Amino acid sequence: MDLEKIKSAFKKGDGIGVRKGGASRGAKGGKGVVNAKGGRAVKGAKAKGAGSGKYVSGRFKPAGARTQTAKRGQPGERATQGGKGGAKVVPVSPSKARLERRANDEKIIKIIKYTFTSIVTVAILGICLSIFLYAYKPTVATVGGMGISQYEFTYALNFMRLSSGSSGYTAAETMGQKALEHATKMKINQMVAKDRGLTITAEDKVQIKNQEDYINQLAANDTSTGTGPKKNGDEYIRGIFGIGMNNYKKIYQLELLGEKVSNQDLESIVVPDEDVEAKYDENAKDYVESDVRHILLMYEGKPDAAGVGEDAEGEGGDSEVSESEPAPARTTEESERLANEIADRIKAGEDMIALVHEYSEDNDLSNDGLYTQITPKTGFEQGFLDWTFAEGRQVGDVGVCETTYGYHVMKLENSRVIPLEEVKQDLIDEIKNAELEKITNDRLNDPKYQVQKNEKVYNSLISSVLGGA
Repeated sequence: MDLEKIKSAFKKGDGIGVRKGGASRGAKGGKGVVNAKGGRAVKGAKAKGAGSGKYVSGRFKPAGARTQTAKRGQPGERATQGGKGGAKVVPVSPSKARLERRANDEKIIKIIKYTFTSIVTVAILGICLSIFLYAYKPTVATVGGMGISQYEFTYALNFMRLSSGSSGYTAAETMGQKALEHATKMKINQMVAKDRGLTITAEDKVQIKNQEDYINQLAANDTSTGTGPKKNGDEYIRGIFGIGMNNYKKIYQLELLGEKVSNQDLESIVVPDEDVEAKYDENAKDYVESDVRHILLMYEGKPDAAGVGEDAEGEGGDSEVSESEPAPARTTEESERLANEIADRIKAGEDMIALVHEYSEDNDLSNDGLYTQITPKTGFEQGFLDWTFAEGRQVGDVGVCETTYGYHVMKLENSRVIPLEEVKQDLIDEIKNAELEKITNDRLNDPKYQVQKNEKVYNSLISSVLGGA
């Protein structure tokens, strides 16, 4: 059957066709010809498909067969360029397909992981930066490379402000210098404690917690808020020292460490007996103890006499103190003259106790005007002490002195020298404390603990805390 007959038969629908460039390839380069009815290969070509078929777009499609088209991404198949008839589908082994899918999945997972990690990293860095910018505050000064924080200096400033009445520090500049010194000592003690291996113990933590509870109780009992809501411990301590509770507890830890350092320093100081005896002899006048009875005569403009000797020791125990009465309308001269007249009557032999209850304007007469165990270091008015411990003073002496309360008729009832053994430990403590102060000052002057001040922050805090003090 020649070519023209084949074409003629195809047109007539005889079911015989030719596949140009199809899947069947003729021997020795010949064209593959398929017998559609019988499925036999013509001229040595293999028959592909069986049954009746038709010629479609240069390809022969057997009846009942599907046209296979290469699809992108079709599992297990790979599209290749066919011959003249179009694309071919080249099968891919299942194991190789799985490897390719796994490789693609791993690439996608890596991309997701990298993206997620990058997002998380950026977020964490942003949070850390925000915390740093919020928490970081420039230090007031450095001591041996260790910074004095603003809250530490604020505490020290308020500490000096609160103690300025007794310390005599009034000017803001002076209080600022003393506050910096106080904060510097805390930092030096912190470094010394670290060098010595001193730490905050469990017992210390209990003490800190007890202090916190005590402050919270003070806040709960505070009446300054009136009928308004009570302050909590944080607000209460902030109102005193200008810092919150957490920072106050840090300060408390530093104070405890400083106490440990000081205790070790004190234990290392040895005081010879001859040093104790020398100090006792040098200050013999301070180791005299006296009992004095007095009659107070006030005059116009003088305060009431409540607590003329309120800081003295052994002045009569738990005696009752009468309510304060206004000072009498008596001039200074009249009070002085009356005091001398009463003194003369006592010298003449009159009972002083009776005269105490007749004339004295001291609020505490429960001990018949008697004050006991007075020493030169007790907290009486200076005029009172000067008369009591005047050189040559003898038991039984009667006289008159003046204080900020008025005129006093005085009588020395008893006096004794305090023996060394009674005050030996006090003397040892005084000597040790003096030596400890020297050790502390030596550390302050040690180049190892050189202080470098941040003038801008320093002055700003002094201005905000102390104002024009």
